[in-house]
Amino acid sequence: MGKTDRARFEAFARGVADGGSIRAAATAAGYGVGSNACYRMARTAPFKAEVIRVASELRHASSNSLAPIIAALMEGAHKALAKNSNASLIIAARMLAEAGRLKQRLPPPRPGRHSRRRFDDLTLDEWLERYGADS
Repeated sequence: MGKTDRARFEAFARGVADGGSIRAAATAAGYGVGSNACYRMARTAPFKAEVIRVASELRHASSNSLAPIIAALMEGAHKALAKNSNASLIIAARMLAEAGRLKQRLPPPRPGRHSRRRFDDLTLDEWLERYGADS
């Protein structure tokens, strides 16, 4: 398999491991839109092994490596929004969508880490008791 074929193969496997459909992953990887070869390829043992390898890589992506990427995407989106042009709005939307997709891969927070209730969760009486003029 040549370098470009290997890159397309890996992109196809990554798309399937990421939860995409076979057709969508194949098209995104650069395979023909009308071709049914992607379905035959998806049934081969090397492809299944590659999907398993890529899925395991995706599962083990640590939050430490994703957090700076998410922060950079959010910062870039805010800068793009400040330019207030159609192209920058499209770019900002794509950056925010990617940040959201990556944030879903983060492990859930540990129980007890955020023991304090947020302002949104407080009733008016609880808020006044905690932050009112008398406290």
